[in-house]
Amino acid sequence: MRAMKKRVLTIQSQVAIGYVGNNIAAIALQLCGSDPVQVPTVMLSNHIEYPEVYGRPVEPALFSALLKGVAANGIVDDCSFLISGFCNDKVILSLLADFIRKTRPHAGYRYLYDPVCGDFRAGGLYIPKAVADHSIATLLPLSDLITPNHFELEYILGRKINSEEEFYNAVTGHPLLRSRTVIVTSAGFVNLPEDRIAVMLFTEGQIARFETDRVPVEVIGTGDLFAAIVAAQLNLGRDIGQAVDKAVRYLHAVLRYSFGLGETDLTAAALIKCLDVLQ
Repeated sequence: MRAMKKRVLTIQSQVAIGYVGNNIAAIALQLCGSDPVQVPTVMLSNHIEYPEVYGRPVEPALFSALLKGVAANGIVDDCSFLISGFCNDKVILSLLADFIRKTRPHAGYRYLYDPVCGDFRAGGLYIPKAVADHSIATLLPLSDLITPNHFELEYILGRKINSEEEFYNAVTGHPLLRSRTVIVTSAGFVNLPEDRIAVMLFTEGQIARFETDRVPVEVIGTGDLFAAIVAAQLNLGRDIGQAVDKAVRYLHAVLRYSFGLGETDLTAAALIKCLDVLQ
């Protein structure tokens, strides 16, 4: 395996407590040997499923200044990937898109876009529809890889996806997705047993399915963890199939460990306990 640039730029939420957004992405990258460069889109006391949440989006001037420093000091030139996740502000999304357009031609990083706008468990969108639509319209065209959950995939496509065949036909028929790598987490198809869960990979016109036992626990931040592990494994020189397989098996091990302890949030103990899966 060929080592690549050592840094990964992660641009998503930052919380005072818990493992979501940049908090979990940074640890996941470090566990795989990559150095994270973190820029927050929003700063919150905790993730949005706590009873009370305090904080706000980063001021646009501060967000721009942080990105300016990352570019001016040549840090972005040593990044192999840029990951973007949760953002609930249209101005910040536009500034991020401008940054990608300006820096990627000379820096040469790949862009992993995680929509992070909703899921079935939350009953649909958990950010304003106008923001979700702006995110997709602004960032999806710039992406190399996209990691939606099943709800987000259907939202992007504007249609229900009930089978692998429908997934393949919808992605290959989409003007943007057909030329990108699409990794769908928590794919729920009608022919999938209730005790199983799948991740679907579409790349270079082919699909692959990665399936595990469903762990009966809802843990916040798993999508952020998954995206970061995929980027980190690709940064180690693994191909996309190997990277997805590692991420699926690691996430399954972390959920199994968390379920055994009755945890509903990611913990440092779970992340460390399952580290051997990433080797």
